Amino acid sequence: MKQKVIGIMGQKGGAGKSTLTNIIPNEILFKYSKRKKDCKILVLDVDTQRSNSDLRERDVDILKMEIPSPFYDGLDKDDQEQVRLMRTKFQFLNAKYGWKPYELKTVEMEPNSINRGIEILNSDGYDFVFLDFPGTLDQEGTGDLIEYVQYMFIPTAKNTYDINSLTRFIEQINDIKWERLESIVFFFNKFEKIKDRQYNKVQTEIVQRFGYPFMRNRINKTSIVESDYYNSLLPMSLNINLNTQEVYPLAGVNFSQFTDELLEIVNHNNKA
Repeated sequence: MKQKVIGIMGQKGGAGKSTLTNIIPNEILFKYSKRKKDCKILVLDVDTQRSNSDLRERDVDILKMEIPSPFYDGLDKDDQEQVRLMRTKFQFLNAKYGWKPYELKTVEMEPNSINRGIEILNSDGYDFVFLDFPGTLDQEGTGDLIEYVQYMFIPTAKNTYDINSLTRFIEQINDIKWERLESIVFFFNKFEKIKDRQYNKVQTEIVQRFGYPFMRNRINKTSIVESDYYNSLLPMSLNINLNTQEVYPLAGVNFSQFTDELLEIVNHNNKA
């Protein structure tokens, strides 16, 4: 397969799986856009919560929203400002870099939809496909799609509870007869530098218990994913100054560095 199938996966709710499945594809696309290289990325939303599908629907509606319009006029001033800002930033990136965000398709847990998802995974129509799975692998139909994952990235945190919650998930994936899987890698999400020693201790315990490596980059804890800035149409690592026409990294946000390492892992394993 030419296309690389990636799953940011795990058993624990709130670990950031769906959020990062939204953020990382756009970070990859921006790196390609800056180099004027073509790249096609698809997110297949298999999660019954549909958080990424709902987010994308909202953001597309914002881009299409007429200004003025009854709906826009009914928003408060802060929301109106956010609508204008997101639209302006999107248009700026599109004009400067030919920016286009990742595609998204929803997979319902019924045979026809699952079969269409499998057709896409067999099609080689994309450079990268991210699968946004539910928090449990027990969901009916999930097993038909998980077998296509080539690169699994598992987010975790710094406490013993998170390690214990991983045990059943690791047992499940170790029971799967993988035909395509190239690598399983852990990483820390919502990392706090001040608690570095605690993270290091947890990392050592996880590696010893489960035998899988950790990524070097740890995703910093940031309020950006809880802010009005968070959406599915823009790279989250960027600060875009519309007055000076400058684009530069947001302070304290290391999605870009994490994405570089993820691509190292994927591309290295692809060449091996």
